[in-house]
Amino acid sequence: MSKFDISNFSDAVLKSPATWAQTWKIAYKFGKDDYLRRKRIQGCLWHFVKRKQFTFADASKLIDKSKTFPAKYEKTLKEYLAHKASAKSVQKNVQNMTKQSFAKKFKPMK
Repeated sequence: MSKFDISNFSDAVLKSPATWAQTWKIAYKFGKDDYLRRKRIQGCLWHFVKRKQFTFADASKLIDKSKTFPAKYEKTLKEYLAHKASAKSVQKNVQNMTKQSFAKKFKPMK
């Protein structure tokens, strides 16, 4: 089996979006022991792929050379988790308000 060599790819391929397999490999590399972190990393990277901000060449560099998950993507993950947490608290507040208003309107029968 031959070793992967990025220099064998054309410029068009290098500038094209990263593949799903590349995002999986990067997620596995930086989140080996934590399934949830792996999936979050993969989702974060796929977010950038869909917006054409993460190329085949970028992914290859992360796979081959990077020792730590880049701060740019780590920041995006933290923002996502903060947003998700605040959305959950808002949803919980709405549910509590709904329960309270329901209890006021419909008092239990004795």
